[in-house]
Amino acid sequence: MISVSPFPLIGVDSDKGSEFINEHLLAYCIEHQISFTRSRSGNKNDGAHVEQKNWARVREPVGYLRYDTPSELELLNQIWDLARVFTNYLLPQQKLVSRTRRGAKVTKKHDSSKTPHRRAIEHKKMRKRPIITLNAAFKRIKPAALSKQILDHTVRLEALSVAKRPASTKPVVNHGWDNRSTGEGRQMSRPHVDERKLVTAAFVEFKGDLDRTKKLITQRAGVFDGRAWLWKSPDLGQPARPVHHCRSSELHYGSDCL
Repeated sequence: MISVSPFPLIGVDSDKGSEFINEHLLAYCIEHQISFTRSRSGNKNDGAHVEQKNWARVREPVGYLRYDTPSELELLNQIWDLARVFTNYLLPQQKLVSRTRRGAKVTKKHDSSKTPHRRAIEHKKMRKRPIITLNAAFKRIKPAALSKQILDHTVRLEALSVAKRPASTKPVVNHGWDNRSTGEGRQMSRPHVDERKLVTAAFVEFKGDLDRTKKLITQRAGVFDGRAWLWKSPDLGQPARPVHHCRSSELHYGSDCL
């Protein structure tokens, strides 16, 4: 970064993470007499000019995938090197000049759009040699080829990251349940019957005798898996069949299991 910067580095103001605040960076700053500061805890806007570029300069080219292999690191470094040239020489940007508030309305005024390269060479404190170097680098750029090269690298990087993912395991298919309506695997269809209608019919048959109704329902109920299953009474002129189905593949029908 320092080798390609047209400006002398006089200070580093980093985030609070250990990727920046460590003994290696501190030793480098002390050796080269570079001031080393950090942002304050709980003040996320201390690095606002850098944080606002997270999407445009980082997430938009490489996305949100995880890159943790040497091959991915090599591609990332190549992408950042190409993206640096593309951003600094070809992408014009505006800077905020003033902001005026009138009640609830805020009016912002920006300067004309310029690329970082143009702003650098127009700065009054810029020396002649760096300007010559920047202009020579700008003349060597081929925008279409550079853009295509960045796109090719990002596609390769995504392919490498996706290839690391384990194959998704599919759940086991219950073919018995899929064939429940065809009778295969000793399965049978399970029609829906209104339980209230069955109790009402039995209650009417015994002319309101609640005890006889309960007894009939109990006699025609099988217990399986902790639950009771009712059958329609043949005495009511309807074929015997289960009202509800069991939780397993078996159905109680009288004294047999289907």
